[in-house]
Order: sequence, then structure tokens, then C-alpha cells
Amino acid sequence: MTKQEKFKRDIESLSDSIKLDWQDIASKQLSLEEKQGIIQHIKWCISELKELHERLEIEG
Repeated sequence: MTKQEKFKRDIESLSDSIKLDWQDIASKQLSLEEKQGIIQHIKWCISELKELHERLEIEG
């Protein structure tokens, strides 16, 4: 697997994780603390996606 393929796979995986987190928030009655935890995870995923995208453009 090339670096570019690995970056693309990682980006897809994080993107899927973000989608699932938003679905969790929308489909369940969660406490404020639970929602904040999911939102923090989404923010982390977005940050990682940005970093992977930058690395893909630089190294890809």
C-alpha cells in the first residue's frame, strides 16, 4: 500500500467516524456530558482529517 493509499484510507475511516458520531447525537437522547464527549471526538476527527489532507498534498 502506498502512502497516498494509506492517507486516503485513513481519511475515509475518520470521515465515517464523524458521520457515525453525528448519527449517534441525532438518534439518541443523550445527556449534555455525553453530547459534549461526542462533539469533542468529532472535533478531534476533523483536526486529524485536516492534518491527513495536508500530508497527502505534501507527500502524495
